[in-house]
Amino acid sequence: MENIKISIVSENKEWVENLSRAISALKPKWLINKYSTIQNAQESAVSIHAIVVDSDLPKNEITNLFLFLQTNSPATAKFLWIDVNNRNLIKELVTDFNGIPPQCIWKQQSESIISEAIFRTVFFENWLTTKQIRKVLVQMRDIPTIPFVYLKLMSLIDDPCSSAEDIAATVAEDPSLCAKMLKLANSAIIGLREPVSSPFEAVMQLGVERIKALTISSNFVSQFDNQKVPWFSIDRFWNHSIMTASFSRWIAMAKTKDVKLADSSFTAGLLHDVGILLIAANIPQAFNDCLSSSIANNIPLWQAEKSLLGFNHAEIAACLLSSWGLPLAILEAIAAHHNPGIAFSTTFSPLTAVHIANQFSNENQNYPNLCGDLKIDKDYLTKMNCLAYLDEWKKMCVSPQLNTKDQKPDSPQEPIQNLKMKSQNDVTI
Repeated sequence: MENIKISIVSENKEWVENLSRAISALKPKWLINKYSTIQNAQESAVSIHAIVVDSDLPKNEITNLFLFLQTNSPATAKFLWIDVNNRNLIKELVTDFNGIPPQCIWKQQSESIISEAIFRTVFFENWLTTKQIRKVLVQMRDIPTIPFVYLKLMSLIDDPCSSAEDIAATVAEDPSLCAKMLKLANSAIIGLREPVSSPFEAVMQLGVERIKALTISSNFVSQFDNQKVPWFSIDRFWNHSIMTASFSRWIAMAKTKDVKLADSSFTAGLLHDVGILLIAANIPQAFNDCLSSSIANNIPLWQAEKSLLGFNHAEIAACLLSSWGLPLAILEAIAAHHNPGIAFSTTFSPLTAVHIANQFSNENQNYPNLCGDLKIDKDYLTKMNCLAYLDEWKKMCVSPQLNTKDQKPDSPQEPIQNLKMKSQNDVTI
């Protein structure tokens, strides 16, 4: 990634210099432009890859700049340097933004953490080539906004003084999220021995990473308007997502024993299909056309989407979520879970786990795989040194009652089959 141009806009000269040094230490060949006013920055904004704006600058100028970039340079990554405790300003400039919101970077964060966030976003843009997708996202009207609860959770995670009680209190601010969290914690697929009755207990049992994933996914589901696509079963969607997420985590733990990687796999599994909600809710006729094409040609939905729209549901979801600051490994898993051959990772990753888990979940729920046959990419799994484990992992996922809690975390107490939806007549994912 050479010839990358970054603009930093702030009157805080000391911070600008510190951030510039941090970016240069990470990527010495990147060109950094420094501005004290938005007007000067906007004159050259179209040709840059990322822009970082200080929230202390005039609000109307910040909004106008981001709207200008959204129209004239949708591939430019937008960052807002803001105090995490300034909830009103976050609401005005981020959660209520009319389009793809800027990615928040906190004034409480170090410059090195901020520079890494900028690198991740620019890398993702270059990997997936998202210009066309971003143009489509801008035209969509029913796009979930980044929930404030998620932003607050991210800040708490970065704060060494925060506690599980703080995280539970934040989740409790959102009754809908709190209910989903308790439902998940008490579900058969999580398989806790004792029932969970409070947000604090749920946080302790599920862990912060899974709470974050639940926050994002529930935001997509809660904003989905089923009236636009009445044949779409949101319950089946949710069931499939939870199952894929849990399978992904089990597979990752079985292969690596790495809890952090397993948690990332859970997050990616839970979010892997949210792009279907984006397309179905915003361009339902195009979604129906894709579905008809997949039926007529007996190809998977994602291939029909790619042919007719120029992108698929996995790619558009990853593109939107990249602006929410998700880690690269999770974005890669979401974007490439149907087509892992395009991956940039060269070892076992959340992508590997989700690619396998998605297929196991489809088979386990008797899904028709949205018309085409979704096959596991055996060439990819051979490169990841995973092909020999498929039968073992499938048995673990399909018959988890054979496993004990000592063998893997979250082992369900009862068969996964009990989680199947009663109706098999809906269009499924």
